[in-house]
Amino acid sequence: MKVPCSRDEPGYSHGICDGFGTCQCAPPFLGDDCSVKDCLHDCSYNGYCSVEYPVSRCVCNPSYFGEFCEQIECLNNCSCVHQYF
Repeated sequence: MKVPCSRDEPGYSHGICDGFGTCQCAPPFLGDDCSVKDCLHDCSYNGYCSVEYPVSRCVCNPSYFGEFCEQIECLNNCSCVHQYF
């Protein structure tokens, strides 16, 4: 549940209120009330972070996949053993 940061609500959603109505979030949380979890590992630098409530997700560049875009597709069935005659 999103909760605004104020004098009465000091930002208990993974952050603290700075006294001016703004939350200072503890990593990896972000957002106005620190309720959104940021993507881990910067999506392995193979995609971008789509900030979504309550947990963000990595959107991978072409040929990359995995929770953090940490895996790459093997093109042309490279896992197959090739035999040359």
